[in-house]
Parts: sequence; C-alpha cells; structure tokens
Amino acid sequence: PSPIPWARPMLWAIAAALVLTLSVGSLLWWQGGRDAYRTGIGERRVIALADGSRLSLDADSVVTVAFTAQRRNIVLEQGRARFKVAKDPLRPFAVRSGRNVIVATGTEFSVERLSREIRVALFEGHVAVLRDTPQGQTNAIVRRDGRRLTVERALTPGHEIGLPVSGTIGSISPAIGPIAGGEGWGAEQISFTAETLGAAAVRMNRYAERRRIAVDPGVADVRISGVFNVGD
Repeated sequence: PSPIPWARPMLWAIAAALVLTLSVGSLLWWQGGRDAYRTGIGERRVIALADGSRLSLDADSVVTVAFTAQRRNIVLEQGRARFKVAKDPLRPFAVRSGRNVIVATGTEFSVERLSREIRVALFEGHVAVLRDTPQGQTNAIVRRDGRRLTVERALTPGHEIGLPVSGTIGSISPAIGPIAGGEGWGAEQISFTAETLGAAAVRMNRYAERRRIAVDPGVADVRISGVFNVGD
C-alpha cells in the first residue's frame, strides 16, 4: 500500500529529533561527566584516558576524571597516581589534591597523597603547582639555593617536592629532593631513604591485606631507611 502522505516527513522529523537528542546528550556527558577509578589493597591499574593520556594507579588509590572542551580535570582523593599527559596546550591538564593544583600541558609526573603531605614527583617536562588561598589560586613558592622560586622553576625531572595537604605552605618546610625510592612503579619492593615513619606506613599499608601498620603520633616523624617487600 502507498504510504500516508504526511507519514514520511513525520518519520524524518522524529529521526532528526532523536539524532539531535543523542548528540546533545553525548556532548553534555562529555563536557560534564565524571569517571571514577579506584584500586584495592595491593592492586595496580593502568588506564588509557579519553584524550590519549595514560593514568597509572598505585594500590589503594582513588581518582575522579572530568574532561571538558576547555580543561582536563582530575582529583586525587587518596593514594598515588602517575600521569603521562597527552600534549594539548589549549586544554590544561590539572590534578587537584588537598589545596594543591598541579597543572601540565604535556609531561610525566606523579601525585601522592599522604596523611599530611602531597608529594609531586616529576619524571619529564615541567609542572606548575598552584595553591588555593583566600585571594584565589597562586603559584606555590619554595626556596632553593637561597632563592625564592615557583615550583615550576625549582622542580626538575628526577626530583619531587612535598607540600601540605591543607593550611599554608609555612606549616611545613617544602623540600625538593630526588624521587624517593626511584620510580618504583610496579616493583615488588619499596625503598625508603630518610623517610618519616608515618609516610612509610601509609605506603606499606597500600599493600597490606591483613596486618596494617598503625603509627603512634609521637614517633610519626622518626626517619627510617631501608628496602621492604610490598605486602610484608
């Protein structure tokens, strides 16, 4: 039978509306959606992000990822994550943890959240570290060789810096030094060189499925060195 004269235009209109709805829905999801990634005790994961960047998650870690047309935003909620960033100068790659925002356009670095400190380790390229203040975000300033420098200028590949999770930078003394234990990603041992007992316990506990280490606050700042099997 011949089609009803008004049926074909209506079907085209319905199809067009569905395509538009799906396109708008996909755009809104891409612009405002969030993805959460996590690892359990002793688990490690490598995730390929939508922009071509690579995210490596250490054990017992949680991150959320939200990409927009203007920015690539990541929040490290706990643990440690390493990023190999796909270059896109027009869309900064920003990782937030505590009151610190680490910004890169194309580089490789890691961010680790400890109980009182954020560690930023740089493997390649450059990163800027911004701090939240009542006046807005400002560059984190550190002293190196007697000079006041931004972290971007002071931090070089193969080194890391420790910054407070909250409060002012003056609440601890930011130190720049060689990356603790080398790169250490995927290794079956963790090495410490003059590391605080509190930070060492946090790292060891990411692999401790049964007996977790509890540290008395009175000895949390005691420094230790050594090499330990993960999960032991």
